[in-house]
Amino acid sequence: AAVALVSNMTTMGASSFSQFLLSFFAGLFLTCLERLFVAPFISETMNLWPRWKLMLKRRFRGNKRMTRDEKAKEELEWRRVNEEIELLSEGIEPCLDSLADYAIDSTGLVLAPVTYACLQLFYDEN
Repeated sequence: AAVALVSNMTTMGASSFSQFLLSFFAGLFLTCLERLFVAPFISETMNLWPRWKLMLKRRFRGNKRMTRDEKAKEELEWRRVNEEIELLSEGIEPCLDSLADYAIDSTGLVLAPVTYACLQLFYDEN
């Protein structure tokens, strides 16, 4: 919410109407890009990180021999991680992620007038 608030504050601080419009539409465009591409990418990366971590662990282990119990334990861990990824990627979880992003932006919009009022109240030109 703080990032959205600061972004909105820079838009409101424009010195002319044309700069205000430019800043507003640039912020709107960046928000759309963030919601369409950046947020899903970050969410997907966070969901897949445990799998990638196990893959890197396997790759950099070398040619170390493993006992039957160690192999079974590693395979059980691999299955558990993949099941968690499947559970996170299906159902309502992606919708909740989008709703959380929207709620953060909305909170910034609600807090903006209060912040502007406080800035105006304590603004001193001296």
